[in-house]
Amino acid sequence: DLWVADADNYDEEYAHIAKREGNFEWFAETGDIGIQEPDCKWYSEIQIRLSMSAGTTVKVWTQYDSDGEWIEQAQLTNEPKGAYTINFHTPKVDHIKIKIGGKGEAKIYSISNYYEHGSEARGNGY
Repeated sequence: DLWVADADNYDEEYAHIAKREGNFEWFAETGDIGIQEPDCKWYSEIQIRLSMSAGTTVKVWTQYDSDGEWIEQAQLTNEPKGAYTINFHTPKVDHIKIKIGGKGEAKIYSISNYYEHGSEARGNGY
């Protein structure tokens, strides 16, 4: 089988067998973010730069301190190419994971996350 990730940019040699897939569900998940930073932080927003085709929906979820619970933060549908800032507030956590998924064609160019530092005035910083 031949699998082509970008049907518009592939070797012409395979043009006769390559074809576009229909919309399908997909997702990507980060590893732990923030474990290299000191304690007492909270995350305030994620900025995602992406493009999507008509009929595409993209969702963003977060998970805190590997608790196994994914919390939906945003849903984007049929948006033009650009940067989308998703604001949310978390408790003070040690680390976070981000999952982005959807249905349809989308290209994710970058993901940035912003966090604030706190103090340890409230016990262990969480």
